[in-house]
Amino acid sequence: MITARQALDEYNAGLEEGSEAFYDDTARAIAIRRAMEAAGHIEDDITTALSANKLTISATNITNSVSPDNAALIYGSSGITTLSVSGIPEFDDISFNVTKQGADNAFGWNLISNPYPATLDWTNGSSGFYDENSSFIDNAHYIYNSSSGNYASSTNDIPHSQGFWIKKTNTGSSGLNFSVSQTTSDYTTSFTKSLNGINNPLKLVLTNDANSFFDVCYLMSSPYYSHNYEPGIDIYKFLTPDPYNVPNIYFEDSAGRMLDRNCVNSNNSGQFYFDVIPGIFSQGNHTITFQNSPQFMIGSCLILEDLETGVITDLRIDSSYTFYHDTSSLSPRFKINITLDYNINVNNSTCFQDSSGSIIVFGNGVSGDYFSLYNDGLIIDSSYFINDTLIIGGLSAGIYNFSTSDTGFCSVGNQEIIVLEPNQVIADFSFINDTIDITATGNVKVFFKNQSTGAKTYSWNFGNGDTSNVESPYANYNNDGTYDIQLKAFNDSLCEDIINKQIVIISDNVTTIETNLINHSNLIFIDNKIDLRDYKGNFKQMNIYDLNGRLVLTKRRFESLFDINKVDSGIYLVEILDKDNIVHSHKISKIK
Repeated sequence: MITARQALDEYNAGLEEGSEAFYDDTARAIAIRRAMEAAGHIEDDITTALSANKLTISATNITNSVSPDNAALIYGSSGITTLSVSGIPEFDDISFNVTKQGADNAFGWNLISNPYPATLDWTNGSSGFYDENSSFIDNAHYIYNSSSGNYASSTNDIPHSQGFWIKKTNTGSSGLNFSVSQTTSDYTTSFTKSLNGINNPLKLVLTNDANSFFDVCYLMSSPYYSHNYEPGIDIYKFLTPDPYNVPNIYFEDSAGRMLDRNCVNSNNSGQFYFDVIPGIFSQGNHTITFQNSPQFMIGSCLILEDLETGVITDLRIDSSYTFYHDTSSLSPRFKINITLDYNINVNNSTCFQDSSGSIIVFGNGVSGDYFSLYNDGLIIDSSYFINDTLIIGGLSAGIYNFSTSDTGFCSVGNQEIIVLEPNQVIADFSFINDTIDITATGNVKVFFKNQSTGAKTYSWNFGNGDTSNVESPYANYNNDGTYDIQLKAFNDSLCEDIINKQIVIISDNVTTIETNLINHSNLIFIDNKIDLRDYKGNFKQMNIYDLNGRLVLTKRRFESLFDINKVDSGIYLVEILDKDNIVHSHKISKIK
């Protein structure tokens, strides 16, 4: 049996002259496998060679064990797959070492796993997994996507048993900490609003004519970013594990870092380089599609420059670029020039469906020029700049376009100013029954389940003199009566919605009369018959409830005498609705 090193040397020696020989970790495993398969070696020999070289190996079956420092790289075609997990789950805080042994781009990649039977909170600003390890890992995790052939970066929360890669940012060994406090049951994520309403990242999607594999990278902007590399903000690129067939695209900074996510300052112009690596067996025509350009850095020019051919493309007009690329192409090949014409800041609507939104436009030397704002092709406002500034208020949520008499540096077409609105606040709550009995202790404790949407804070009034700000509170009642319950729900901007409901509290103390006669003012109950003659026809509906608040009978048309022999024995509440729409409540005890 040949060694893995011999197999790799044989493979590289067999490449055509001018082809690239691969010794980096991302390609060595593939090279060794292909060379040993060509030499006729069986799977066990290949696995042994890969393991000896500390490279990724295939699980022989789904029952192979995993641990936080020995994760499984499992992938397949799209669709739903059931993953069965057995063994004793982890419930303790644990720590193990992750390493980085060399230069930034090629080293520091560690495959780990979420050890807990719960979702792992990636970041919440203080106690998430990344927050507690941010001094030595990048603010992204990477999961293999079999459709693209590449690793997709993300900052989403991590489900239980998920294997994922992290990038260690400094050399040496560090203790990676998992703690139970990092887990969460909350699957809800908040939308992050920028100063420009929606300021989506410019997403670059690379495809080729040879196969269906693709790759993506991102240019992101914010007034809080800088043009310089910032650990935890700018994210390294994790290259494909199959460089023979799958292409890569990435940004490259002045220090030669290969970045999956390049973050820039939205208030300044700049030049940003990016490059493409073709698959060895898929060189030829490639296409880059630039997504979200209408929502990226509104008020700026976006110019793509092909440094090899000299072709210039205005990304505000054209959203894709096709080119021929192979391993001899210029590197880095592309540059995006961003020139800031205007700073456009958006104040989003305060409440749902109100008109409190506004935009503020700043320019340089634009005083006296007009600026027109459109929505669905209709002009909303047309005003002139004063002191290079323009404010347009009274805007509802929506997508707006603009035109201006200022010539500027580039086209203002295909740019969208988006005014957002918060979710509608809808107050709602429920409780176990509309009618509840006081217990033998002389009181009853009622739970109110909050079912509001779009709200963050709450104010309760229980109608008994008590109030609460708890999301789903309890309230105590000591006396019979009908109580008005009010819930006010608020969002972060203190937009509110109010709902009122009633609850009936009745006493459980019933006096049993030997003659089976219970007389409540105008109601007589005798011989299992309800006699309403004393109402003198002044009634239009009767409802009978059991002590659990369940409606047993309801009658709208009946004589003054009503037989309830078919009702089980027990204590019931009778409600009479008179012709003035006043409700009269009575309690009866039926004895068979």
